Amino acid sequence: MKKLMRQAKETRTLRVESRVDSTAIQRIISRPGVFGEGGFASRVSLMSAVFTMPLQIKLVPAGKVLALRAAVLRAHKPVTESIYAEDDAPDTFHVAAYADGALVGCGTGLRKGHGACPTATYQLRGMAVSPVSQGQGVGRAVLAEFEAEAARRGAIAVWCNARKTAEAFYAGCGWVATGPIFEEVGLPHVVMFKHLSLEAGDLEKK
Repeated sequence: MKKLMRQAKETRTLRVESRVDSTAIQRIISRPGVFGEGGFASRVSLMSAVFTMPLQIKLVPAGKVLALRAAVLRAHKPVTESIYAEDDAPDTFHVAAYADGALVGCGTGLRKGHGACPTATYQLRGMAVSPVSQGQGVGRAVLAEFEAEAARRGAIAVWCNARKTAEAFYAGCGWVATGPIFEEVGLPHVVMFKHLSLEAGDLEKK
């Protein structure tokens, strides 16, 4: 019973607003026969379309996120290269985002500090969003749940080795870059932090 109650608490359903490419919609409705003769598209101008995608956020075992993590972050590499030594550690947790029953996003929290920010006790790793779901708020939802779960486990700050191409995403979520750019798995990365409470103090940039 306690296990079922915990699972219920660890499952959250969000609704994420997503934007659809209006040009693609124009092409669809312009096809002959879609709206009958005359072409509905010739009389309607679509600036944008918005739909709401329900997301179910939950904590899951490592095995549930491994395939997506490998496909997005280590494409064309053996899946074994995406397994972390701490995946099954007691203090590790894995956030998963599902849409219509399909896994569309994930992130892993490892209890691991960083010398540049002693208060950061959880590291984010394996942050991945399915290519077809990118740009729809999935990443923000996963990141928010990672931060919340880390805080529930006592963390007052978190950190990650972010790909340089993702720096703007993390910055938009309140994370701060520090230190020099470095290479990891052949790609430029930067260390980023976020304090989860005002009491954690200001980040000292290195």
